[in-house]
Amino acid sequence: MHPHYLQSLHINSSLRDLPLAVYQVEPGAPCKKIRDVFQHNPTLPGVLVVEGNNVLALISRRRLLERLSQPYALDVFLKRPIYELPEFQNARNFLALEGDLPIAEGLNAALARISETAYEPLVVVTEVPQILDVSVLLIAHAHVFKLTSALLRQEQQAAEVRSAQIAELQRLNLLKDDFLSTVSHELRTPMTNIKMAIYMLKGAADLERANVYLEVLDKECTREINLINDLLDLQQLDAGERLLKTEDIVLQHWLPDILAPFQNRALQRDLLLSIEILPIIPKIVSDTNSLKRVIVELVNNACKYTPPKGQIRLQVSLKAQRIQLTIMNSGPPIPMEEQERIFQKFYRIPNNDPWSQGGTGLGLALVKKIVEQLQGQIHVASRLDHSALKGWNSFLVELPLVLRPPLTPVLIALPVIHDAQDIMLKPLV
Repeated sequence: MHPHYLQSLHINSSLRDLPLAVYQVEPGAPCKKIRDVFQHNPTLPGVLVVEGNNVLALISRRRLLERLSQPYALDVFLKRPIYELPEFQNARNFLALEGDLPIAEGLNAALARISETAYEPLVVVTEVPQILDVSVLLIAHAHVFKLTSALLRQEQQAAEVRSAQIAELQRLNLLKDDFLSTVSHELRTPMTNIKMAIYMLKGAADLERANVYLEVLDKECTREINLINDLLDLQQLDAGERLLKTEDIVLQHWLPDILAPFQNRALQRDLLLSIEILPIIPKIVSDTNSLKRVIVELVNNACKYTPPKGQIRLQVSLKAQRIQLTIMNSGPPIPMEEQERIFQKFYRIPNNDPWSQGGTGLGLALVKKIVEQLQGQIHVASRLDHSALKGWNSFLVELPLVLRPPLTPVLIALPVIHDAQDIMLKPLV
């Protein structure tokens, strides 16, 4: 079967869509004409003998070869008229099928025939009865089956994609619910403390106690403002509205000042906070406020999750003309499955007490967005030190030595020609 015909078939193809042979002879013609037909058409499966609109016989190539192989059959066969052949006298030894019958049903009907005619051609009844070889039908059915299987695979893949999309929507919905719950808690807790401090402040007996309540008010107001600022910063980063201001940064002098506020906190929690930076590390050009936000968020995160007597290290190195800032802390390793999701918005590593460390799950999401805006990358890794029986978590921030300004659109004037005598410049808008 020619590949061209295969390309035209589809899963709902019928027998009339197949390449059917058309050759008819009159019943009174000599059998020599049938032999001549087969000699001139080597791929012809058979010949229909018709009279008017009636199909009288089907003489197949296989039957003809069998007859001609008999002794003295050639001379006898060639001289006899077609109507004397056994095939003409018994016109029901072939299978006639309607042209609109689907290919699969036609194949099943052909295979259900008795064994001695199993390899005979079929007659397909269309406007004009036509001949179809069984082998062509087998090939066509195989092609249609392949198309059907491909369609089923596509439907299965589409179902899997839809299932994955539904699962992702459900996961995002859970994250949203968790975020709303977290934000509600974070917003409600300061407001509760503020309300209580105001109530106590009204009944304060002396100035000293009033100052205590004022400190509580200041602390909780700051906490509320920080949460709101985080939400606004994240929205600006997502919208690309945050502007950068570059300047020279000497890390050897700049980093100690950034970490100074954390030293007292580290001492209170019995933590060792250290900086490792070589004098040969060159200065960088970047946005100071953005880089400070990254360092502060990562060190603050390390302080929260490092157990007492643990260590926090900030290491600075140079690799392939890029600055590497690594914040490491000792503590339970972050599970591998959580490392892939730790930078997602509103996500926090599950633990027994989601409120114990505070936060909204925005810190690391903000860090990743800021690092990307600084044309850098951030990676997380964990390892277990079996000799010391403790784990290490590290966040590696890679930044360029010089932050390149983003490309801005340029207005270009192109000639707009109205006619040969009228040429003007019109800006693109």
